[in-house]
Amino acid sequence: MTQKRGHVPRFFIFNTAITMRISSHPFLSLWPYGLLLLVVAALYGQSLGFGYVWDDHSLFLDSTLLREGVWSWANVARPILPDTPYFRPLVLSTWMAEMQLFQLTPLYSHAVNVALHGISTCLLFAVACRMFVQYQGGRNAALLAALLYASHPCLIEGVAWISGRFDLLATALLLAGFVVAMAPASLVRCLLVAVFALGAMLSKETGVLFGPLLVLLTLACDPKLPLSTLWRILWPYLLAYALAVAMYFALRSSGLGFSSYREFGLSQLLESVSRYEQWLRTLSFYTFISFNPFSAISPRHDLVVEMTSYRQHAVALGAAFLLMLNVVWFALKRRAWAILWLGFYVGIFPVLGIFVINLGETIGADRFLYLPLVMLTLAVVALFLEIRERFSRQRELPVLGVALSIAWLGLAFFVTYTTTAMWESDLRLWSWQYRTNPGNTLVRTGYISALSQAKGPQAAKEFSDEIERIRVLHGGQLPLKVQMVYAGYLLEKNDPESLLYLRGLVENAHRVWPNINDDDAQQSNRVFYFAVLSNYSQALMVFEGDLVGAREHLAQAQRIAPRGNEYNIIHQMIALEYLEGNEEAARSMYRKHVGVLQAYNLRKSQEAMRSLVGFTCLRRQGNDCQAYANRFLSYIQEKSD
Repeated sequence: MTQKRGHVPRFFIFNTAITMRISSHPFLSLWPYGLLLLVVAALYGQSLGFGYVWDDHSLFLDSTLLREGVWSWANVARPILPDTPYFRPLVLSTWMAEMQLFQLTPLYSHAVNVALHGISTCLLFAVACRMFVQYQGGRNAALLAALLYASHPCLIEGVAWISGRFDLLATALLLAGFVVAMAPASLVRCLLVAVFALGAMLSKETGVLFGPLLVLLTLACDPKLPLSTLWRILWPYLLAYALAVAMYFALRSSGLGFSSYREFGLSQLLESVSRYEQWLRTLSFYTFISFNPFSAISPRHDLVVEMTSYRQHAVALGAAFLLMLNVVWFALKRRAWAILWLGFYVGIFPVLGIFVINLGETIGADRFLYLPLVMLTLAVVALFLEIRERFSRQRELPVLGVALSIAWLGLAFFVTYTTTAMWESDLRLWSWQYRTNPGNTLVRTGYISALSQAKGPQAAKEFSDEIERIRVLHGGQLPLKVQMVYAGYLLEKNDPESLLYLRGLVENAHRVWPNINDDDAQQSNRVFYFAVLSNYSQALMVFEGDLVGAREHLAQAQRIAPRGNEYNIIHQMIALEYLEGNEEAARSMYRKHVGVLQAYNLRKSQEAMRSLVGFTCLRRQGNDCQAYANRFLSYIQEKSD
């Protein structure tokens, strides 16, 4: 009696002849991995000498708990920024381990990022090898896909910037899960899939895409596979994934509470229908920079500047939308390349604007393509292989494909290597962007901010010269955001001139930011005005000793404080209570908020409070208040730390 063999999809085929040949020649199986790691090291090895840049301070460097605390779930199961819905404890744990093992040494953090990119590239190669096993030269095609991915300029931000690790770690764990799920299910493999999927979700919310992407990858390997057979093959892995999702949401709810879901619900999906123009423009943006990233690489894609780009022309918008419709059509017709391409759209779905996320007046970010480009590179190579097979007699097609690939890779290597160097420091990053995008207000603000924080007399002179150049360029007036940075710079230097700038901003606030006190005021405007009020109240205390005016403007700042920004003024409120003689109230407030201050740099907050008390006391009493300031800090810390 013979047993009928079931259908085994190509997803699980490991060609016996190839396996035997490779096993007798280990070098033949390993050299592509070595080449890929060498390419990654050549492109990004320079980043090992880079420092901390951009939001590294606000995301993890300024956290007293991460730098000095003992690991606990409570210390990492918190929003990455105050009162935001971003739950990423696994990445916070890696930063905590690095800072406690190696102190504030960026070398090790950059090394982890480069290693993760190398791992992701190698895992992509492993996935592609099994994906293209049925094609002649499939291993070479897999290597091409991995090289396209490793060198893509849109990945620079994720690799060269330490805070880009959210995307790196999530994608590496997703790819590891895909590799494990490429063989028939077993208990061990299902457990590994659950662990990798959960780890990806705890690194970034995009980890929840593991299930849909696994289905698309499996179907792309054998497009003719009946859905019933597909389910029979994948259900153990999908069950493991479902259990991982359930555990993730349980952990998320315990860490952030159920309120963290309010921005990701059915109502947001329904509202997105009215924002069709926004997600269509974002779709066009991500589609075009995926194929032509060479002149578009930037940490800040200003929405206003983007509107002047060819990517936002009506023809480009229509082309991006029609391309998506064609991909869906061919995916329904079970074309492998289209099924994989559909995975690209699944990957960018969370950042298309369907759900409202705060992008700071930008249309998107390069690092958001780290996962979607996995699917797109596989799709492009699969499309080439299908065209080559369909037109096998046209010998010039393979030659043309190889020529285009070599040209694209050569340009990508050059752009990626030279652009990565720009992430060495804040000043170099924003100087590069300011030279290439001088009209971008976000970039200009970043450059001025970086210049204001640079050390040394030469940097101070460059800052002053740039401020004067901008002033002359704008008819003697500084643009709003430059004026805010300049006022903050003067306040940091204890220059009373800062009070004049801040007073002007406060007095003209309702003209500059109409309806700023309304609940529906633009979020970015509330952030700016909140910062102005906070700095102005501090200037009133330091330069005029005006506690009444400071309290009035702090109260106004509290009323309009964007969600998650309240902690920025806690130190001022505590100092104000103490200076007004409400010592017990000051200590109670400190005890109430010490957990927040620990999470976001306790020592810096303590020093800010002591300085504020000391300078305000000096202004009000006219004598040395150093002892008074030290006594204040000792008093509020009693039985608190």
